[in-house]
Amino acid sequence: MKKLLIIALISTGFFTGCSKDRMVSTPDFNVSVANTKLKVGDTVRFSFSGKADFVTFYSGEAGKNFLFKNRESVDSGNIQLQFQTLRQNGTTQENTLKLLVSDNFDNTFDSLRVPAAIWTDITSRCVLSTGTTTASGIVDLTDFAKAKKPVHLAFKYSDTLNTVTTQRRWTINGFSLRNVLSDNTMLTVSDYAGARWRPVNVLGPVVWAVTTTQFSIGGAAINAPSNEDWIITRKIDLFEVKADIGVALKGYSENMPAKLDYVFKTPGSYEVVFEARNQNIKEEKSLVRRITITVAP
Repeated sequence: MKKLLIIALISTGFFTGCSKDRMVSTPDFNVSVANTKLKVGDTVRFSFSGKADFVTFYSGEAGKNFLFKNRESVDSGNIQLQFQTLRQNGTTQENTLKLLVSDNFDNTFDSLRVPAAIWTDITSRCVLSTGTTTASGIVDLTDFAKAKKPVHLAFKYSDTLNTVTTQRRWTINGFSLRNVLSDNTMLTVSDYAGARWRPVNVLGPVVWAVTTTQFSIGGAAINAPSNEDWIITRKIDLFEVKADIGVALKGYSENMPAKLDYVFKTPGSYEVVFEARNQNIKEEKSLVRRITITVAP
Protein backbone atom coordinates (compact mmCIF):
# COMPACT_ATOMS: atom_id res chain seq x y z
CA MET A 1 0.00 0.00 0.00
CA LYS A 2 2.84 2.41 0.84
CA LYS A 3 4.42 1.83 -2.57
CA LEU A 4 1.12 2.57 -4.31
CA LEU A 5 0.75 5.82 -2.32
CA ILE A 6 4.24 7.00 -3.30
CA ILE A 7 3.57 6.22 -6.97
CA ALA A 8 0.31 8.15 -6.80
CA LEU A 9 1.98 11.17 -5.23
CA ILE A 10 4.68 11.22 -7.91
CA SER A 11 2.15 10.90 -10.73
CA THR A 12 0.12 13.83 -9.41
CA GLY A 13 3.17 16.08 -9.22
CA PHE A 14 3.54 16.08 -5.43
CA PHE A 15 7.34 15.98 -5.70
CA THR A 16 7.78 19.07 -7.88
CA GLY A 17 10.79 20.65 -6.16
CA CYS A 18 13.37 19.46 -8.71
CA SER A 19 10.99 18.32 -11.44
CA LYS A 20 12.29 18.79 -14.96
CA ASP A 21 8.79 20.03 -15.91
CA ARG A 22 8.65 22.75 -13.27
CA MET A 23 8.16 26.18 -14.83
CA VAL A 24 11.34 28.24 -14.49
CA SER A 25 10.88 31.93 -13.82
CA THR A 26 13.42 34.70 -13.50
CA PRO A 27 14.54 35.00 -9.85
CA ASP A 28 12.91 37.69 -7.75
CA PHE A 29 16.09 38.65 -5.92
CA ASN A 30 17.41 41.97 -4.60
CA VAL A 31 20.40 43.20 -2.62
CA SER A 32 20.79 46.35 -0.59
CA VAL A 33 23.72 47.84 1.31
CA ALA A 34 23.83 50.75 3.75
CA ASN A 35 27.25 52.10 2.81
CA THR A 36 29.34 51.60 -0.33
CA LYS A 37 32.35 53.65 0.84
CA LEU A 38 34.46 51.86 3.41
CA LYS A 39 37.92 51.63 4.90
CA VAL A 40 40.13 48.56 5.03
CA GLY A 41 38.88 46.36 7.86
CA ASP A 42 35.34 47.75 7.88
CA THR A 43 32.48 45.29 7.69
CA VAL A 44 30.01 45.78 4.87
CA ARG A 45 26.58 44.19 5.25
CA PHE A 46 24.64 43.05 2.20
CA SER A 47 20.93 42.45 2.88
CA PHE A 48 18.84 40.14 0.69
CA SER A 49 15.18 39.89 -0.25
CA GLY A 50 13.19 37.79 -2.69
CA LYS A 51 13.62 34.20 -3.84
CA ALA A 52 16.05 32.21 -5.96
CA ASP A 53 17.09 28.57 -6.23
CA PHE A 54 20.78 29.42 -6.12
CA VAL A 55 22.77 32.52 -5.15
CA THR A 56 26.52 32.97 -5.72
CA PHE A 57 28.66 35.82 -4.40
CA TYR A 58 31.62 37.35 -6.26
CA SER A 59 33.52 39.92 -4.19
CA GLY A 60 35.36 41.42 -7.17
CA GLU A 61 38.73 40.64 -5.62
CA ALA A 62 41.45 38.80 -7.53
CA GLY A 63 40.27 35.27 -8.26
CA LYS A 64 36.69 36.18 -7.31
CA ASN A 65 35.65 38.37 -10.23
CA PHE A 66 32.32 37.59 -11.91
CA LEU A 67 33.64 38.97 -15.19
CA PHE A 68 36.19 36.17 -15.35
CA LYS A 69 34.13 33.23 -14.13
CA ASN A 70 34.40 31.53 -17.53
CA ARG A 71 37.87 32.77 -18.46
CA GLU A 72 40.28 29.99 -19.44
CA SER A 73 43.21 31.94 -20.86
CA VAL A 74 44.72 35.36 -21.45
CA ASP A 75 47.02 36.53 -24.24
CA SER A 76 49.72 38.42 -22.34
CA GLY A 77 51.52 38.74 -19.03
CA ASN A 78 54.71 37.69 -17.29
CA ILE A 79 54.91 33.98 -16.53
CA GLN A 80 56.55 33.35 -13.18
CA LEU A 81 57.52 29.99 -11.71
CA GLN A 82 58.48 29.49 -8.07
CA PHE A 83 59.31 26.43 -5.97
CA GLN A 84 61.54 25.25 -3.14
CA THR A 85 64.35 22.69 -3.06
CA LEU A 86 66.26 20.86 -0.37
CA ARG A 87 69.53 19.09 -1.16
CA GLN A 88 70.84 16.44 1.24
CA ASN A 89 73.55 13.74 1.30
CA GLY A 90 76.53 13.49 -1.00
CA THR A 91 79.58 15.72 -0.85
CA THR A 92 81.17 15.90 -4.29
CA GLN A 93 78.42 15.47 -6.88
CA GLU A 94 77.52 18.66 -8.73
CA ASN A 95 74.71 19.51 -11.15
CA THR A 96 72.60 16.52 -10.14
CA LEU A 97 69.31 18.41 -10.57
CA LYS A 98 68.26 20.39 -13.62
CA LEU A 99 65.13 22.36 -14.51
CA LEU A 100 64.08 21.92 -18.14
CA VAL A 101 61.34 23.05 -20.51
CA SER A 102 60.20 21.65 -23.85
CA ASP A 103 57.63 22.66 -26.42
CA ASN A 104 58.11 19.59 -28.62
CA PHE A 105 57.88 16.69 -26.17
CA ASP A 106 55.17 14.44 -27.60
CA ASN A 107 53.55 13.54 -24.25
CA THR A 108 54.85 9.97 -24.38
CA PHE A 109 56.18 9.32 -20.90
CA ASP A 110 58.73 6.56 -21.41
CA SER A 111 62.49 6.14 -21.09
CA LEU A 112 63.13 6.57 -24.81
CA ARG A 113 60.86 9.44 -25.82
CA VAL A 114 61.59 11.72 -22.86
CA PRO A 115 65.37 12.12 -23.45
CA ALA A 116 64.80 12.25 -27.22
CA ALA A 117 62.72 15.44 -27.02
CA ILE A 118 64.32 18.87 -27.31
CA TRP A 119 64.67 20.29 -23.80
CA THR A 120 65.99 23.72 -22.88
CA ASP A 121 68.03 23.80 -19.69
CA ILE A 122 66.87 26.77 -17.58
CA THR A 123 68.52 25.74 -14.32
CA SER A 124 70.58 28.94 -14.35
CA ARG A 125 67.37 30.96 -13.95
CA CYS A 126 66.68 29.58 -10.48
CA VAL A 127 68.41 29.19 -7.12
CA LEU A 128 68.84 25.60 -5.94
CA SER A 129 69.54 24.36 -2.45
CA THR A 130 73.08 23.79 -1.24
CA GLY A 131 72.01 22.16 2.00
CA THR A 132 69.01 24.00 3.41
CA THR A 133 65.47 24.54 2.13
CA THR A 134 65.86 27.23 -0.52
CA ALA A 135 63.38 29.33 -2.50
CA SER A 136 63.99 29.28 -6.23
CA GLY A 137 63.33 32.99 -6.65
CA ILE A 138 61.14 34.07 -9.55
CA VAL A 139 61.90 31.99 -12.63
CA ASP A 140 60.77 34.00 -15.67
CA LEU A 141 59.21 31.78 -18.35
CA THR A 142 57.64 34.56 -20.40
CA ASP A 143 59.86 33.81 -23.41
CA PHE A 144 58.32 30.32 -23.60
CA ALA A 145 54.73 31.60 -23.54
CA LYS A 146 53.29 31.43 -27.03
CA ALA A 147 49.67 31.21 -28.11
CA LYS A 148 48.63 27.62 -28.78
CA LYS A 149 52.16 26.37 -28.02
CA PRO A 150 51.99 24.53 -24.69
CA VAL A 151 55.08 23.30 -22.88
CA HIS A 152 56.18 20.65 -20.43
CA LEU A 153 58.32 21.51 -17.42
CA ALA A 154 60.61 18.88 -15.97
CA PHE A 155 63.11 18.23 -13.21
CA LYS A 156 65.88 15.85 -14.28
CA TYR A 157 67.87 14.05 -11.61
CA SER A 158 71.15 12.31 -12.48
CA ASP A 159 73.86 10.89 -10.27
CA THR A 160 76.73 8.46 -10.90
CA LEU A 161 78.16 5.52 -9.04
CA ASN A 162 80.35 6.81 -6.22
CA THR A 163 82.72 4.67 -4.17
CA VAL A 164 83.22 7.30 -1.47
CA THR A 165 79.92 8.96 -0.65
CA THR A 166 76.19 8.48 -0.95
CA GLN A 167 74.29 10.00 -3.84
CA ARG A 168 72.54 13.34 -3.58
CA ARG A 169 68.97 13.52 -2.34
CA TRP A 170 66.59 16.24 -3.57
CA THR A 171 63.17 17.28 -2.30
CA ILE A 172 61.01 19.76 -4.23
CA ASN A 173 57.79 21.45 -3.09
CA GLY A 174 55.90 24.74 -3.17
CA PHE A 175 55.47 24.66 -6.95
CA SER A 176 53.56 27.72 -8.19
CA LEU A 177 53.14 28.91 -11.78
CA ARG A 178 51.51 32.33 -12.19
CA ASN A 179 50.83 34.94 -14.82
CA VAL A 180 51.38 38.51 -13.61
CA LEU A 181 49.45 41.01 -15.73
CA SER A 182 50.47 44.61 -16.43
CA ASP A 183 48.24 45.86 -13.57
CA ASN A 184 50.01 43.43 -11.19
CA THR A 185 47.04 41.09 -11.07
CA MET A 186 48.36 37.58 -10.37
CA LEU A 187 46.57 34.72 -12.11
CA THR A 188 47.21 31.08 -11.29
CA VAL A 189 48.34 29.02 -14.28
CA SER A 190 49.01 25.88 -12.28
CA ASP A 191 49.77 24.77 -8.76
CA TYR A 192 51.53 21.60 -7.57
CA ALA A 193 48.47 19.37 -7.90
CA GLY A 194 47.35 20.92 -11.17
CA ALA A 195 50.70 20.16 -12.82
CA ARG A 196 49.90 16.42 -12.60
CA TRP A 197 53.52 15.29 -12.29
CA ARG A 198 54.61 12.11 -14.09
CA PRO A 199 57.88 10.37 -13.09
CA VAL A 200 59.90 8.61 -15.79
CA ASN A 201 62.72 6.21 -14.91
CA VAL A 202 65.47 6.35 -17.55
CA LEU A 203 68.35 4.69 -15.71
CA GLY A 204 68.97 3.02 -12.37
CA PRO A 205 66.80 1.68 -9.54
CA VAL A 206 66.07 4.91 -7.64
CA VAL A 207 62.90 6.74 -8.72
CA TRP A 208 60.97 9.87 -7.78
CA ALA A 209 58.70 9.47 -4.75
CA VAL A 210 55.60 11.62 -5.19
CA THR A 211 53.19 12.73 -2.44
CA THR A 212 50.31 15.20 -2.44
CA THR A 213 52.63 18.06 -1.43
CA GLN A 214 56.14 17.26 -2.71
CA PHE A 215 58.40 14.87 -4.57
CA SER A 216 61.87 13.60 -3.74
CA ILE A 217 64.61 11.36 -5.12
CA GLY A 218 68.09 10.09 -4.37
CA GLY A 219 70.14 9.44 -1.29
CA ALA A 220 71.25 6.03 -2.51
CA ALA A 221 74.14 4.35 -0.70
CA ILE A 222 77.84 4.28 -1.56
CA ASN A 223 78.45 2.18 -4.70
CA ALA A 224 74.81 2.56 -5.81
CA PRO A 225 74.41 2.33 -9.61
CA SER A 226 74.25 5.46 -11.73
CA ASN A 227 70.76 6.91 -11.91
CA GLU A 228 68.74 9.18 -14.21
CA ASP A 229 65.11 10.02 -13.56
CA TRP A 230 62.75 12.73 -14.76
CA ILE A 231 59.56 14.12 -13.32
CA ILE A 232 57.43 16.03 -15.81
CA THR A 233 54.30 18.19 -15.76
CA ARG A 234 51.32 17.76 -17.98
CA LYS A 235 51.24 19.81 -21.15
CA ILE A 236 50.67 23.41 -19.98
CA ASP A 237 49.57 26.41 -22.00
CA LEU A 238 51.42 29.16 -20.15
CA PHE A 239 48.63 31.60 -20.99
CA GLU A 240 45.95 29.38 -19.44
CA VAL A 241 44.46 30.53 -16.14
CA LYS A 242 42.05 29.16 -13.60
CA ALA A 243 38.58 30.62 -13.88
CA ASP A 244 37.54 32.93 -11.06
CA ILE A 245 35.10 31.39 -8.61
CA GLY A 246 32.36 32.71 -6.38
CA VAL A 247 31.04 31.66 -3.00
CA ALA A 248 27.77 29.72 -2.93
CA LEU A 249 25.40 31.53 -0.54
CA LYS A 250 22.31 29.46 -1.23
CA GLY A 251 21.60 26.02 -2.67
CA TYR A 252 18.33 24.64 -3.95
CA SER A 253 17.11 23.17 -0.66
CA GLU A 254 18.41 25.99 1.56
CA ASN A 255 16.60 29.03 2.86
CA MET A 256 17.52 32.44 1.53
CA PRO A 257 20.00 34.07 3.96
CA ALA A 258 18.96 37.43 5.30
CA LYS A 259 22.39 39.01 5.04
CA LEU A 260 26.09 38.65 4.32
CA ASP A 261 28.80 40.45 6.28
CA TYR A 262 32.10 40.86 4.45
CA VAL A 263 35.47 42.55 5.06
CA PHE A 264 37.77 43.83 2.30
CA LYS A 265 41.42 43.72 3.33
CA THR A 266 42.92 45.71 0.46
CA PRO A 267 42.11 49.23 -0.79
CA GLY A 268 40.45 49.50 -4.17
CA SER A 269 37.23 49.68 -6.11
CA TYR A 270 35.35 46.38 -6.26
CA GLU A 271 32.40 45.40 -8.43
CA VAL A 272 30.54 43.04 -6.12
CA VAL A 273 28.21 40.67 -7.96
CA PHE A 274 25.43 38.43 -6.73
CA GLU A 275 24.26 35.93 -9.33
CA ALA A 276 20.81 34.44 -8.67
CA ARG A 277 19.57 31.45 -10.66
CA ASN A 278 16.40 29.39 -11.01
CA GLN A 279 16.74 26.17 -12.96
CA ASN A 280 15.67 22.65 -13.70
CA ILE A 281 17.43 20.06 -15.85
CA LYS A 282 16.11 21.64 -19.05
CA GLU A 283 16.19 25.36 -18.42
CA GLU A 284 17.91 28.07 -16.42
CA LYS A 285 17.07 31.72 -15.82
CA SER A 286 19.31 34.10 -13.93
CA LEU A 287 19.81 37.70 -12.96
CA VAL A 288 22.78 39.63 -11.68
CA ARG A 289 22.88 42.33 -9.03
CA ARG A 290 25.96 44.58 -9.06
CA ILE A 291 27.17 46.94 -6.35
CA THR A 292 30.39 48.98 -6.51
CA ILE A 293 32.23 49.08 -3.20
CA THR A 294 35.07 51.59 -2.69
CA VAL A 295 37.61 50.71 0.00
CA ALA A 296 40.02 53.37 1.26
CA PRO A 297 43.27 52.65 3.16
